[in-house]
Amino acid sequence: MNEMSLCFVKTKIGALFESHNCTKSLKKELLDILQHGSTFGSLTESHCLLSTHWRRDKFIHSNHPIVDPVEYCLASIAGNRCTFAYVPFLDVLRSILKIPQVLKYVLEKPTVTANEYTSYSSGQFFQNNGLFGTEIFSLQIGFYYDEFEIANPVGTSKGKYKLSAFYWTIANLPPELRASIDNIQLAILCRYSHMQHFGTDAVLGKFLEDVATLENSGIFVDSLGTEIRGSISFVAADNLAAHTLFGMTQSFGPAVDRFCRFCMATNERALQNPCSDCSTFTLRTPANYGHHVAKLSDGVACAATYGIRGDSVIHKHLYFFHATEGFPPDVSHDLLEGIVPYELALCIKIFIAKGYFGSIKHINEILSAWKFSYTDSVNRPQPLSKSTVQRKTVGGNTTENRTLLRLFPLIFGSHIPADEPCWVLILELKALVELAFAAVLDESDLVYFEAKIRSHNVMFNEIFREESFKPKHHFVSHYAQLTRFFWALGSV
Repeated sequence: MNEMSLCFVKTKIGALFESHNCTKSLKKELLDILQHGSTFGSLTESHCLLSTHWRRDKFIHSNHPIVDPVEYCLASIAGNRCTFAYVPFLDVLRSILKIPQVLKYVLEKPTVTANEYTSYSSGQFFQNNGLFGTEIFSLQIGFYYDEFEIANPVGTSKGKYKLSAFYWTIANLPPELRASIDNIQLAILCRYSHMQHFGTDAVLGKFLEDVATLENSGIFVDSLGTEIRGSISFVAADNLAAHTLFGMTQSFGPAVDRFCRFCMATNERALQNPCSDCSTFTLRTPANYGHHVAKLSDGVACAATYGIRGDSVIHKHLYFFHATEGFPPDVSHDLLEGIVPYELALCIKIFIAKGYFGSIKHINEILSAWKFSYTDSVNRPQPLSKSTVQRKTVGGNTTENRTLLRLFPLIFGSHIPADEPCWVLILELKALVELAFAAVLDESDLVYFEAKIRSHNVMFNEIFREESFKPKHHFVSHYAQLTRFFWALGSV
């Protein structure tokens, strides 16, 4: 940088820093970087602190609490090693508990307000848990399971690069911190095909053994001079992944008579009679779950009978966690990637047929002309495709569909009569979604929530008699009930 350019930059930076009340030391540091080049660049020059991979690795491990992943080999097939990576759970947990702000939340005694559901500690499952409900303080571990592709393959390559990923977080943290990526820890990465071939126990065994240690003897915290015990409080996963870990069949079709992981309702009662009161269905409990697994083991029942194909892999290792009390519903997939795009597409078809809109193109023109706020523009709904009506989905991802539903009355309200049945259905669906994602609910809200679910289901059944009631509709029917068991579901 020549002297004239540097003088100009100094003047501009000086004015900028003065307008933001920045310190002189920060101003000097930035100017030094501009004048002498990149700090990292100078440190990586020959014979300097970070000049080689070995020196960089040594510097990082000397100055930061790094826990390296461990590679485990499942087997060798045709000369190829089938492996997965595991980041030691207890080692990471020890490092995190050295942070005073985190430990503060762990040691806070849960404040529970009667008939108010704000956190896991306010739900019935927490209060009835033999560990969480009795210990003065305990570690609540939220466990997450998801699958993803690391490439964007098509055709025969689809699934080749699919990975199964398991994460965890300290659920004692408040929701806004628990949801931060910085506070979500990777536990396991494994090829999806390997997990399918070798089984979930082979992949999850190391992690669950460490959680069992946390349950039994706890983890020593230096600053306290004692141990803290804990366990998995909930497992968050999409429906297919949840059924895998639950021990249920992975089919939601008519071949499986009992497809719900929350209750024992049959296909006929749950789907053919969608207006049934879900509170009348027998819930799955540790007792009847054990009975069903025993019947399955004895050969008296098959997987289709109870929807159970075997005992949950988690039960083999943990005492204070049970599948029937540890799998909250998948609100985003049930609603925003299931019911919402499905019902919006059905209603849009009716709107076009009745002449409120000329075509999908007309709807997209209205949508594109809408002035979104900065926040909403980040998740701006995608234009509807010509196949929206045929495919019975508006497409879009979770956040895009939520934005579309939330703003639908404002964007399209002037084009549709207020007494149009499909319009009223959309408003009912919008209210239902807002309740499902609420951060705090009390008992009076849940009574209203139950009423909204029933009125929505009745209205959908009356308007679209020839359309099928989806399994996700049934899952949503349990939401008010499940809020009492867990907590406000949008905070999971």
